[in-house]
Amino acid sequence: MSNVIIVEAENDATFIKAMVKYMNEQEDNNFSINLDSQKGYTTLNDKTPNKEYRGLSETTLTRSLQRVKKRLEKEFIQKVGIIIDIDQKSQQERLDLVNKSMVNIFTEAEKMTNINQLVKIITIDQQDIKAACYFMNVNGEGNLDTVLKKIKNHESIYADCLESWKECVEAQNKKVRQQDFDKVWINNYLRYDTCTNKEKGDANAKCSYNEEGFKYIMENKSNIWNLEHPMLEDLKTFLALFETET
Repeated sequence: MSNVIIVEAENDATFIKAMVKYMNEQEDNNFSINLDSQKGYTTLNDKTPNKEYRGLSETTLTRSLQRVKKRLEKEFIQKVGIIIDIDQKSQQERLDLVNKSMVNIFTEAEKMTNINQLVKIITIDQQDIKAACYFMNVNGEGNLDTVLKKIKNHESIYADCLESWKECVEAQNKKVRQQDFDKVWINNYLRYDTCTNKEKGDANAKCSYNEEGFKYIMENKSNIWNLEHPMLEDLKTFLALFETET
């Protein structure tokens, strides 16, 4: 018996794994979230040679759900989670996307009307398989980068000084998209504000926002983020839906 979560990209999976590990290790926690560290996550675009990342769409989400359905033919997956960025969309627009993609594969799936809501998507051998969704956001917009910027837990002088750069660029009548700015902010926070002298010798692998660097960071110094930040409560509520059931 297992659960699986669909995420947009590898860094999302890395962050969620760290959140699950953190929640499971809390002394006042009386449950264990059941997500296998290797098989419990699938990205919208599985890695294959020469395959371009196509981003979030009904097509990519449908394909991910198709992969889950194929796994159901071989193993019992109790619950399916979907975590995607809200970006600049409304929650209803994201719910519509999830519901359309879900019914493309699971034709009798119940409709999701809110986040953190388990609904039945299919019954196999008299066992109901359920699904729920959550949208990464800060105050109703953004993505993982936005969340990480919000929950930083370390002095961020280098990253914060980027605000002056942004003002300078915009003074020249050039636009800096917030999502691009947040990613640059995170890169500077990791490379210059939180990278130790020892790590600087291998900064690309230990102080970068690429897949390898972020995995190292979340496994070795996740304390640079405040995982107790109130903004994470809805995400924790979602992850708690995947509590091990006996």
